[in-house]
Parts: sequence; structure tokens; C-alpha cells
Amino acid sequence: MRETRRSILFTGVVLVGSLMVSLASATASETLVCKVTLNEIEFDGNDNPSASPDGETDYFCDCNPVQMDGRVSELMYQLDLPDDVLDPMLPRLKQGEDIFVSIAGGTLETDYSVAIPEGSVVKEVDPPDSVGQHRRLARPPLEGDVTAIILRVIANGVGPDASANEIDKLIFKDDISLKNQLEECSMGKFRLHPTEYGVLDVHVDISAEQSNFRALINAAYKQALLLVEPGTTDIRSLTNFVMIALPPGTGSWGAFAAIPGQQSVFNNNWITYLGAQAHEVGHK
Repeated sequence: MRETRRSILFTGVVLVGSLMVSLASATASETLVCKVTLNEIEFDGNDNPSASPDGETDYFCDCNPVQMDGRVSELMYQLDLPDDVLDPMLPRLKQGEDIFVSIAGGTLETDYSVAIPEGSVVKEVDPPDSVGQHRRLARPPLEGDVTAIILRVIANGVGPDASANEIDKLIFKDDISLKNQLEECSMGKFRLHPTEYGVLDVHVDISAEQSNFRALINAAYKQALLLVEPGTTDIRSLTNFVMIALPPGTGSWGAFAAIPGQQSVFNNNWITYLGAQAHEVGHK
């Protein structure tokens, strides 16, 4: 199943340039430490019904690298763990447990994947002591006032079909909006608000059709830092939820979100579907 999904999800070539200069990378003599992030993905199926039936869901893992200063990076790297390592972790990941692994000689590649050398020792490890000093906000609360920031990604001039104003209305302002539906379903206990930044149009110098969704997401996180208060090092520190709307071109998937986590990602018009918004944000 994972091999089939991989052929759908991870096609394309990443353009390499100045974006990659600041990326940390482990050499063959080092050990890469990752926070394992489990994502649940929904498939659209309209572009390729035979490959991804409408409404089907699946899971995939990413590595959020632990950086030299102990911070868990917001950047995503495709992580294909050996079955004997991943399978025992899956039930715990689905329950939202934070799990870290060390990968001897693992490297962060320019296509935003983790290269695991043949014969590498891959094992679960305790969170590094320094991580606790640099953790972002705790996972979103189950009730109370929470905030969301939306990154509308414009890749080489091409953005999602819905404008920033339309997305703002659909999530926060319309009578039938994500904000109102969450409040009604929780009997007023879960109250979603925009940050002061609302919906940010984030321009990246990457073509959606010549890259993969990780390249767009990672570039968007970097560029968004230029649009918020100076000194911010992680967009996630500003909010409870980050919702990312990508332009068309990265494949026939619909939306995905970390379990649990602040991040949810939507493929073009999926950001306009109330059911998709509520489902992905519900992975808190």
C-alpha cells in the first residue's frame, strides 16, 4: 500500500537554488534525529480515479529534523522508515504520541526526502534534552479560544483558485464558515479566530508542476517569516493552527494534516470545502 501511494504522492523535480543553501544536512558520519510526523491524507480522485478512488484516505510519514539548537524544524522531509521500525510505532503515532528516531548516516536531500544508507541503524530515541527548551506552542487545546493563520501559496505567479478574501470569508466570516460550525458543534466551547495576519499571500519562486508539495510548503514557511513580526523564527509560534492552501499542479490528492499537530494542507479548491477544513483541523 505504501509503495502504491508513494508513486502518486512523490513525483516531480525540485528546483534547487538559494532556497537550499540554509538547509541543515547530516554527513555520513553523523546521526540524523527526526521527530516522526504521521499525516493522514485524503485523495480527490477526480484527476485520476483509477489510481486514487474518491474519498480514499491513507497515511504517510515525514521527518521534522531536530536542529543543532534543539528546535524541531517546521520543514518536512519524506521519511520511509523500515517496516520493522515503523509498524510498532503506528498505533502510538495515531494516538498522537511524540516519537523521535535516530538515523545513523541519514541525510536531508534537496528533494526534501531523508536518505537512509543501506545497513543504517534506525531506532527510536528519547527526545533530545534541548527540545523541551525550544518547543513551539503545545498542541491546540480541545476547547477555548484558538487562532489560525492561513498561508495561501502562490508559486511562480500561480495561486489557488480561491482568493485570499474568499478564503478568509469561508473560514472566519461567512454565516456557514469553519469558525461558526466549530462553535456550533462544540456548543460554543471551541472558538476559532484569525491571527492579526489573517490570510497571507506567500509568493515562492518554484513551479508547482515541477516540484512536490513539500518544496512548496517548506518554501512558504521560509517566505512567510518575511511577512510577520521581525525576529519570528517559526510561523507555528504565532498561532495554534497553520492552514496552507497550495496551487494546483502537485497531484490528485485533496488534503492532509498531521496527527496531531498544527499543520493542515489543502490542494487548491479543497481549502474551500467546509468538510475538509473541519476534518483536517480536527486532527488536533
